[in-house]
Amino acid sequence: MTHPVPELSSALQAALARHNAGDLAGASAAYRRLLARFPGNADLYRLLGIALLQLGKAVEAAELLDKALAARPDDAGTRLYRGRARAQAGLLPQALEDYSQVAESGGAHAAEAWFSLGRLRRANGEREAALQCYDRGLALKPDDGRVWFNRGNALGEAGRMAEAIESYAQATRLLPDFAAAWFNLGTALLGSARAAEAIPVFEHLLRLQPDHGDALINLGNAWRSEGRDDRAADVYRRALAIEPARAETHNNLASILLAEGDIASALRHFDAAMLAAPDQVIFHLGKASALKQAGRLDEALLVFDKAVEVAPTHVEARTSRSLCQLLAGHLSEGLVEYEWRWQSPDLSGVRPNFPKPLWLGQADIRGKRLLVRWEQGLGDTIQFSRYVSLLNALGAEVILQVQPPLLSLLRGLSGRGVLLAEGQPLPEFDYHVPMLSLPLACRTTLATVPAVDRYLSVDSGRLAAWRARLGEVRGMRIGVAWSGRPEHKNDKQRSLSLAQFLAALPEGPTYFVLQKDVRETDAALLATQSAFVNLAADFGDFSDTAAVCELMDLVISVDTSIAHLAGALGRPLWLLLPFVPDWRWLMGRSDTPWYPSASIFRQGEDKDWLPVLQQVRVALSKKQDDFAKG
Repeated sequence: MTHPVPELSSALQAALARHNAGDLAGASAAYRRLLARFPGNADLYRLLGIALLQLGKAVEAAELLDKALAARPDDAGTRLYRGRARAQAGLLPQALEDYSQVAESGGAHAAEAWFSLGRLRRANGEREAALQCYDRGLALKPDDGRVWFNRGNALGEAGRMAEAIESYAQATRLLPDFAAAWFNLGTALLGSARAAEAIPVFEHLLRLQPDHGDALINLGNAWRSEGRDDRAADVYRRALAIEPARAETHNNLASILLAEGDIASALRHFDAAMLAAPDQVIFHLGKASALKQAGRLDEALLVFDKAVEVAPTHVEARTSRSLCQLLAGHLSEGLVEYEWRWQSPDLSGVRPNFPKPLWLGQADIRGKRLLVRWEQGLGDTIQFSRYVSLLNALGAEVILQVQPPLLSLLRGLSGRGVLLAEGQPLPEFDYHVPMLSLPLACRTTLATVPAVDRYLSVDSGRLAAWRARLGEVRGMRIGVAWSGRPEHKNDKQRSLSLAQFLAALPEGPTYFVLQKDVRETDAALLATQSAFVNLAADFGDFSDTAAVCELMDLVISVDTSIAHLAGALGRPLWLLLPFVPDWRWLMGRSDTPWYPSASIFRQGEDKDWLPVLQQVRVALSKKQDDFAKG
């Protein structure tokens, strides 16, 4: 830059010094004074335009840079600045034109122009075009860490997480103190189920910025993903020391405390979360769940009501409230609310999608063909298949579609017309109803549960074969099931280990394993138990299990499909339940309206299985004595 007028050169240097020192207002005023004295000077237009752009006055900056370019149309640096001014002023097509011209020129400013073009394309939602721009710029200038960072953001938005992670990693290598790159790298790793790799990334970031609240939360989440709730709780407490009113952190810590059974502490943190963010439904749900887990159902329902008030269409709030209503015995309200379950992604695979109308009791079904379709677990299908005879009595021809393992068992069900396994072609029908909607359709209350001594039967041939197989057994024959599917969301509460279960079983009876799957952790111990007969490997389907149940003097089971099978067959059933069980078992009862042959042994508020198992042992010893007396 040459300034033939010494007076201009000296004054310009002073203005530039202000500009470089960050005194943008002072520099701008100085540039204006100089323009008044030296109108038309391209350098002054350019410098004042840049200062105004930095002050956020994009429209005026663009106008001044126009004048600078009118005098020097080949000045790529000025054109790049005008592109930025135009972009900030919302003149996007013109900004794109400036950036593209500089980028395609291939000069010293080309890389920066490609980067600017990429940012603009990304802001406009053109992620793939933005990535192409970033890559063109990085080919010219590969050591710009912030561009690698922005490229990672665009890749992440496009769902290309593995590439985004590599881009963020490169940004951290080039800019080791750039906290945002470390945070995005850790977050991308965590979101890609690579929590073990995310942990050291967040820990490094926290050495750079010990009070980075989001990093602390994500580090806690990563430890939770690794099954280390203890580490996660420590991290959440560190986060609360920095941001004591942050709702998310209180909620995360409360969830851990709730899982550990520390309900009082969990409630304190849920309350803190709700105080900080009263309109966030998830915090209300957390508190309501804690109260439910404590058996305080009336209080839980009040909080569930508040959750629904906050978010009337929130599916989890509606379905969770329905399950609490049902558990409390409020069937009329709970069954209506339970229809919200169909909005949950958990049931997307079995959601009804038929052209014929859904029947929920609203129409006369006399002479109509009604499709009754399974929807959830095997035990659910066994339990609610009882309604088929009731539907038949209403005049419907029932088409019953069930899971394949139950097909043979349900052939003897009274009142069914066509019986099909899932996957088989459906005949024509007039209405359809999912199986767990039958209590609602039939307006079931606790007083009108269709309970009979038994509603399933066993094929006589299969029963004879199993009777011969079992042979003569001295003493009582007791069928047992101490654990269910590990995938069940409440399995930790409902299932026992075999080592625990043995505490309930006195010597004398022969115990027949009815559950199809024995966990690896139980298999070795089971092999040492001479009083146990494990028939599971020989069960083809539930008809085999039913035949063995029929030959038992007693069935003892936790809350699995075996319990439903024994109850449906009318066999003596001892059901072992956690303190807060599945809704159908209600609270505090030693019996159930669903199965007259069942007796319930429940955990107390201490949620300890040992007293339950001791009660079972005492009761079983007495029953054994009575059996021996004939």
